[in-house]
Amino acid sequence: MKDLRTPAEITDFVSDLSVNKATYRPATTRILASFAGMFIAIGGAASSKINILMADSPFKSIAAALSFTIGIILVLIAGGELFTGNILISVGFLNKRISLKQLLINWVRVWFWNFVGAIFFSLLTYVIIKNDPKEIEFFQNILVKKTSLGFFHALVSGILCNILVCLSVWMSFATSEGPGKFLLSAFPVFTFVLLGYEHVVANMFYITTGYLSGGSVPILTTILNSFVPVTIGNIIGGCIIGAAYENAFKN
Repeated sequence: MKDLRTPAEITDFVSDLSVNKATYRPATTRILASFAGMFIAIGGAASSKINILMADSPFKSIAAALSFTIGIILVLIAGGELFTGNILISVGFLNKRISLKQLLINWVRVWFWNFVGAIFFSLLTYVIIKNDPKEIEFFQNILVKKTSLGFFHALVSGILCNILVCLSVWMSFATSEGPGKFLLSAFPVFTFVLLGYEHVVANMFYITTGYLSGGSVPILTTILNSFVPVTIGNIIGGCIIGAAYENAFKN
């Protein structure tokens, strides 16, 4: 790897990137965010398959967490707008380069189109797994699990998750080289999956596939016990990273 950007240089890079992301054409955000939702769903599908295939192995959790990292690699290298990573554009808001309106519009658009991408991949996944009882049972169970955490648990888990995800994205900005991005970004994501933290975009895939598989959790329960607290937690976790570095290196 070439010389890496310093933390101060990454902060300046993220500030510039915040302006770019906040001023994308709506079509650009729509396409890249849909891709990111699909990419994270691919990681979720790979991780799920490992969990099923290695159900009795003591190395199941490690292998599943490792396989999930394909999702963040696709986002960072192939290109995607991921809600959890885009919380870092709060750096641009804090140093007054983008407005609160621009910040919120970006977050809402990216969240929505991440969901569209995740739903698309969930539909395709269900076509493949619908006749496999083990796969169907797995996704039914994960739907129940993710909607039974309780608001505060899901909130805190969301905070911890996006601290790690935003550190992953932040470190990937230290280099422009593909292999370097992989090495720098994969392990924080591996860690959050291994520890079982809650990522709202991954949950879009797991929960949608759970419903397609016959899960019967009330929609309102899913919204209040998963999507709302995990989204809020992911925002808080990402803002902790963005605000800390912006404050540390502000001019």
